[in-house]
Amino acid sequence: MKYTLPPIQPHTEAKHHILQYHMEQWFPILGRTYNTLRYIDGFSGPGEYRDGEPGSPIVALDAISEHSYFEEFISKGKTVEFLFVDRDAQYIRHLQSKLHQMRWPSIFEIDVQNKPFSDVMKNLLDDTDSFLQQMPPSLIFIDPFGPAGFPLELLAKLARIDRVEVLINLNHSELVRWILPDSSKHITADRLYGSSRWRPALSLLGRDRSEFLVTEYESALKDIGWHGTSFEMVNSQNQTAYHLVFGTGNHKGLEAMKRAMRAASQTGEFRYSDRIDPSQPIFLGFNKEKEYPTEIGDYLFQKYDGQEIHFNQLMVDEINWHRWWLPTDLRKALLYLENGGEPRIAEVRRDDGKNRRRNSYTECYIRFGRVATQPMMF
Repeated sequence: MKYTLPPIQPHTEAKHHILQYHMEQWFPILGRTYNTLRYIDGFSGPGEYRDGEPGSPIVALDAISEHSYFEEFISKGKTVEFLFVDRDAQYIRHLQSKLHQMRWPSIFEIDVQNKPFSDVMKNLLDDTDSFLQQMPPSLIFIDPFGPAGFPLELLAKLARIDRVEVLINLNHSELVRWILPDSSKHITADRLYGSSRWRPALSLLGRDRSEFLVTEYESALKDIGWHGTSFEMVNSQNQTAYHLVFGTGNHKGLEAMKRAMRAASQTGEFRYSDRIDPSQPIFLGFNKEKEYPTEIGDYLFQKYDGQEIHFNQLMVDEINWHRWWLPTDLRKALLYLENGGEPRIAEVRRDDGKNRRRNSYTECYIRFGRVATQPMMF
């Protein structure tokens, strides 16, 4: 029987955009410090789609080989390791054929394995702790086609390793369709979440259930040592297909992923819908990104009114590990508080006591408080 490649869906292209954008930031940041980087694709697929669109392995290879920093990386004799894994033999044969048709830099060490991803990772993680701590900085893409996902037990081992990040497809539609209604399959969800913490979802419906499932999964990742964020993919029937969930132990990695997810969003709210034309976002009449400064500013004033706090401390306490907010949002929020119709920043003073450049918040203390305005004279 002739093998037919699957067609690509718009939300899959958005997913690949997030992967590419993040790798384009991940590569130079870590590549300047380390001699070896590693990318692992746990459910690689055939490497392309029906009309020739690239699959995630090719997206990852191109993101690095076409990067402006790549020539400098090569000149220093550094290496990138790629591990592509899939249990589907037809997918692997097609991927191998695709890779052989293309010419890749000699510094790429490409390994393709036709095995279950869990088995590959168990073998890797069964090594000694001292060996694991020597693992190169790694980005692991876990994008299964079915609802089973990847056991949290193995993710917990990965979380012990420095400089490892994960991008996971939490397959919401398959979870709701096949796992939740069948009590005999609940053990699969227990492994996915690492416990029965997901079970209150059985009594929830619609949006409440969707938000609970992804929030609890993010919390499960946090409990094993990762911070993260998520991005919702909505299909053409206006139903949640899956969430991309990101986990990292480095706030710079989280910042890079937040930027990637915003870039892929049509409305700035960490969400992509197949029902929205991505070429016409201006007609949506809504952009969540424009609301963040006001949202953050009101939150900061309510929390810090009457207090003085350093800008850098605000960044650490409120922005670095937040699921959505970015450093640029904090600066815009402070501008909103200081220069809005009702100013709520009483003073901004530099560390060194010198005059501060207008609308600058670098190396300074910020005192929150309402500013008395002068009455108008007639």
